[in-house]
Amino acid sequence: MKKCALLLLACACVPGWGLDWSLPVFTLRYEHAGGASEDEEEQVLLPSSTRDTVSLRIREDAGPAVFGLTLRGSAKDYLLQVGDYTYLEAEQDSAVRLSDALRLGATLGAKNIAYPEPDAHGSPRIRSS
Repeated sequence: MKKCALLLLACACVPGWGLDWSLPVFTLRYEHAGGASEDEEEQVLLPSSTRDTVSLRIREDAGPAVFGLTLRGSAKDYLLQVGDYTYLEAEQDSAVRLSDALRLGATLGAKNIAYPEPDAHGSPRIRSS
């Protein structure tokens, strides 16, 4: 049984040897953004929110195939109202170039959002998708 499993695994790896693998590219990115609301009476902008986002992207090119992984964390803080939240997101994508004009790809991801304020029952509000 073990020999059969090893043989099956070895046969499954053979198509992967035909790809032209290269070193992965790592990209680390930090963003800081601020939001503003307009005071209608004085016609000035007031700071209303800040957002900090950190993302790590790993991309690997293997001949006609491209694989990628993105990890992202973000926090938004409202200065004038409640509703702050944070989220963590993971996304894996792959694509295969079939010709110069045709490319086939798929993306799979998950996101977890957390709110620091509890809900009406006192439980922490967490949403996953």
